[in-house]
Amino acid sequence: MPVYEFVTFGDNNSSNATKAARSHAIRTALQRRNAPAQPSGDNDASASRPRPPQPASRGRFRVTAPSAAASRTRTLDPDAEETDIIKLAPTSKTQAKPQKTKARGKGKGKARSSEIPASNAETKGRPGGLEAMAMSPMSRLKDGRLDPFETLAIPSNSASDILLQFFLRGFNLNMSALDTQGPWLPYAMQNPVLLRATVALAAGFWSSSLPTLDVKLRHEGYLQKGETLRLIRKRLTPGPGTDSDHSTAIGATLQSNGSGDDMFVLAAVATLANGEAFTGELASAHVHLRGLYDLVQARGGVDSILHDYILCRCISWVDVEVATGLGRVPLFPLFHTIDQVILPSKVITDAAVPPALVHLEPDDADPLEERQDMAAARVIFMLLRQAICAHASSIPVTVASIRVIMTTADVRMLEFLFPDSDTSSHGKAQSPSRLAGNSPVTALVLAAHVFLYVVLRHVPTTSQLLRILCGRLRNFLQQGPRVLPAAYVVDAWTGNAAFLVWIAFAGVVGSGWSRQNADNAEWFRSLFYSAVLRAGDEGVISSAYDDDALEALLETFLWTDTECGTALESLRRASPDP
Repeated sequence: MPVYEFVTFGDNNSSNATKAARSHAIRTALQRRNAPAQPSGDNDASASRPRPPQPASRGRFRVTAPSAAASRTRTLDPDAEETDIIKLAPTSKTQAKPQKTKARGKGKGKARSSEIPASNAETKGRPGGLEAMAMSPMSRLKDGRLDPFETLAIPSNSASDILLQFFLRGFNLNMSALDTQGPWLPYAMQNPVLLRATVALAAGFWSSSLPTLDVKLRHEGYLQKGETLRLIRKRLTPGPGTDSDHSTAIGATLQSNGSGDDMFVLAAVATLANGEAFTGELASAHVHLRGLYDLVQARGGVDSILHDYILCRCISWVDVEVATGLGRVPLFPLFHTIDQVILPSKVITDAAVPPALVHLEPDDADPLEERQDMAAARVIFMLLRQAICAHASSIPVTVASIRVIMTTADVRMLEFLFPDSDTSSHGKAQSPSRLAGNSPVTALVLAAHVFLYVVLRHVPTTSQLLRILCGRLRNFLQQGPRVLPAAYVVDAWTGNAAFLVWIAFAGVVGSGWSRQNADNAEWFRSLFYSAVLRAGDEGVISSAYDDDALEALLETFLWTDTECGTALESLRRASPDP
């Protein structure tokens, strides 16, 4: 008769156990784990025996229903190990283990899946039961989705979700990337009409920045735009005497003034105008903007919306954007003026530190009109320099203040370039007297307009708006739409080489210096090289091949190290002269 020896383990005191005892204990534990469960009943004496607690070191996850044969034949194949990891299923203390029956037939240690019963509580409502769920990979809940629980005000799909994610991460129009609070999307999420218009705007901006954008995302933008128009048409009731040639917004009043969503309807119309202007549909953008103006007047005038800062900011941007594309003054007055902005003294000092704007000093010998024009241009350039310095300052300056500075400069440029424009005639300038002349100051302001939109407002160079601005500057330099070589323009600007160097450089940046065969890009490059040579001959810079002197000249006008520095380096590498 064998001699039995009682061994106590589990309390970190196994030093008294012999090697044979430890081997016997481990072997017994493995046999009990792999043994099939015995059916239990009320009269089963073993059911009343307390089960020893499971060791806490076993972990929270176990391999579901492993067979003894599978345990013995497990290999070290990496693919097999990965499969076993996928088959892990969580267990809990209250979860009943599925019972297993003994295998029938000749095979030992094998059981058919149809002969393994499962608990009704575990398999009810789950196709395939618990085993099928454990055998299949457990994917994360809507991995990568912005709205996994579909809480947005509009139905979500993969395309709209991607567009909203782009709006959050890649939409930096009008310095939105600097706004850490990101107030627009939370504002738009409150209303389905405005949220749909925002998705359409994101699609338009992305397609302008990336002409090869996926057609599914473009199609989603068109769908959201159409649904926005339908909802706005439903929300508005046409008033008496509505012009049939205008959009549904013109001559309409809100069905219930003062209702909770009328502000969102105004914001949605402004967003539609923004998208139309971005894609070059300026006539449609003007229709939306004119209808928005009528809606605001029907609601009680501009004073009735001043309390909504986000709406006012949106309207101001869209108004100057459409006015810039059409060549006229804005429809709306400035909601926030420059006298409401308080800049740190360091920003003001850095913007005016010599030799800033040294070439824009008026000459007493010049006629009075030219001196007035030069003074107006100097104010515009100083505002833009303050916006640049505020952006780069170590002293925090609010994004709202920078926006007000840029919008003020934008409006002053439009008033300078199109003083006689009539906003009632579809936004077209009636007598653009300044563009018909040949004043160097006008060319400077046109170039500053390009600089504002491409460098500060981050409008893509592939957009129709930048093409319009660069084309307007080129036509003014050529004195018409005729194509003239850059050498003719340089000869006509004798004595103003410093102006022409910076004007040509702004044209290069705005027309897309990094893209081959871009619109107007080759012409502005040729003009820049010719102007630099003329500046060296006239003594404006020490030498046409002195890179430091050239950069110092450009910095006296408008300059940023990121965009301008990269563009200048590209021009240096592509220079035809050594």
